[in-house]
Amino acid sequence: MKKEVDLTKMDLKSAVFHLALPMMAGGFLINTFAIVDLFFVGKLGYMALAGLSVSVMVLTIITIFTTGITTGTVALISHFIGKKDYDSANQVLWQTIILSLIFWLLLAIVGLFGIEFLLKIFGAKGEVLTTAKPYLRVSFLTSGFLFLHVTLNQSMRGAGDAKTPMYVLIVANIINLILDPLLIFGLWIFPRMEVAGSAITTAASRFIGFSIITIILFRRKEGLRLNLKHFGAKFIYIKRIISVGFFSSMQLLMNNISLLFLTRLVALHGPEALAAYGVGTKIRMLLVVPGFGFANASAILMGQNMGADKKKRAKDSMMFAIKMFEILLFPAVLLIFILAPQIVSLFNNNSVVMSTGATYLRYIMLTFPFLGVSMIMQRGLTGVGDTAFPTVIVGFFSLFLRIPLAYLLSLKTSLGTSGVWLGINAADIFLCFAILAYFNSGRWKRVYSHHRRLLEET
Repeated sequence: MKKEVDLTKMDLKSAVFHLALPMMAGGFLINTFAIVDLFFVGKLGYMALAGLSVSVMVLTIITIFTTGITTGTVALISHFIGKKDYDSANQVLWQTIILSLIFWLLLAIVGLFGIEFLLKIFGAKGEVLTTAKPYLRVSFLTSGFLFLHVTLNQSMRGAGDAKTPMYVLIVANIINLILDPLLIFGLWIFPRMEVAGSAITTAASRFIGFSIITIILFRRKEGLRLNLKHFGAKFIYIKRIISVGFFSSMQLLMNNISLLFLTRLVALHGPEALAAYGVGTKIRMLLVVPGFGFANASAILMGQNMGADKKKRAKDSMMFAIKMFEILLFPAVLLIFILAPQIVSLFNNNSVVMSTGATYLRYIMLTFPFLGVSMIMQRGLTGVGDTAFPTVIVGFFSLFLRIPLAYLLSLKTSLGTSGVWLGINAADIFLCFAILAYFNSGRWKRVYSHHRRLLEET
C-alpha cells in the first residue's frame, strides 16, 4: 500500500499543487453534475427546465448543511493528521458519518411533508410547481447519499489525499451521464420519469460514490481509515464540528442572500440586463472553481501545519497558495477582459445583452484578483477553526456594503447597471483588505490555540 504523504514536511510548492490540482478537477466534476442534468432536462421543454431551476435554488438548503459538516470536519481531521494523532482523526470520521445521518433524517422529514411549502416560498406555482415537486422530494429523501459522499470525500482531502476523491467523482459523473437520459426519457428497459429521473440518477451516482469511498476507507491499514473500534459518538468532536461549521454555513447563507438581492436589482433594469448578468456570473464561476482548489489546499495545509506546531509554515502555505493562484489567474483575467464581447456572444447575440455583459465582465475582471485573495484567506482560516469573526466580516461587506451601494449607484444615479457592477467591485476590494488586515493581526493563532485546548480536553 502506498505510504501516506506528509504535507507538513513536503516541499511547499509540491504540497500546494498536490492538493490544489486534484481539487480543481473535483470542482469542475461537481459542476458537471448540474450541467448534465440541465442539458437533458432542457430537452423536456422550458417548463421542466423552470422546475429544475427553482428546485436547485431550494437545494441550497442541503448545500448549507453540507458546508457546515465538511468545514468542521476538515478543520479537525487536518489538525489531528498534522499532529499524527490518527486515532482521533479516525474518531472524527465516524462523527462526520453520524452528523450526516442526523441531517439526512431531518431533511427526509422535510421531503415528506414540506416540499410544496418550500417551493411556493421560492415562487413556484402551476405547472412549474407540479414538475418540481417530485424532483425535490427525491432529492431531500436521498440527501444522505450526498452528505455521506461529500463529507467522506472532504475528510480524505483533509488527511491530504485529494486524488482518490477525484477518481471517485469521475466514476460518479460517468454513471450520472449514462443514467440521466435512460431515466429521464424512459429509454431501453427504464420507465420515463422526466425531471424526477434526474434526481434519482444523481442520488444513484452519489450512492455509488459514497460506497466506493467507504470500501476504500475500510480497507486501509494506516492513516485515515474507517475502523469499527473507533465507532461511537464523541460529543466533544461533534460539538467542535458544529461550532466551526456553523459560521461557514452562515457565510454561504449570507452570500446567497446577497446574490438573490443582486439578481432582483439587476432584473429592475430589464430582461437583457438579467441575461447579461447570468452569462457574466457563469464566466465568473469558471474562475472561482480553480480558486476553490487553492483555497481548500490552503485550509488543509493551515490545519495540518498548525497541528504539527509549524506556525510559520502554516502562514507560508496560505501566502504561497495565493501567489500561485494570482499568477495562474492573470492570463485568464486579461484574456476575458480583452475578448469580453466575443465571449458573451457565444451565449447570446442580442446587442444589448452583448454590450451589458461585456461591461459586466470587464468590471469584475478588474477586481477578481482581490476576490481571489479574500477567498483563499477565508478558506485558509477555516482550516484552523477560525470561522466566527471572518463570517462577521463577510456578512458586513456582502450584505451591508455591496447591496446598498449597488442599489444607490444603479437606481439613484445615471450609471444604471454599471452602478451594480461598481457596488460588487467595491465590496470585493474592501473585503479583501479587511480579511488581509484580520489575518495579519494574528488573532487566528489565538483562536487555533483555544480550538486545540478544547479538542485535547478528552
